[in-house]
Amino acid sequence: MMARTILKFPEDLRKKVEKVCEDIRKRDSSFAYEVDDNVIIFSDNKKQAFARGMWFRKNVSMRIKFEVVE
Repeated sequence: MMARTILKFPEDLRKKVEKVCEDIRKRDSSFAYEVDDNVIIFSDNKKQAFARGMWFRKNVSMRIKFEVVE
């Protein structure tokens, strides 16, 4: 079952978040995401989706909020 992590963040973090996603994608071909008003990361399951959201909060900015949906 596919799960999505929807990252929500202030506009001043947009370039940083998108750059991190690009860098991860270069190293990990299984990392899939899309950019619209928010950044949506696709994962194989809810556990992985939650872990990815927490990773972005811990390693990019605590100002990032996220929601996991199936």
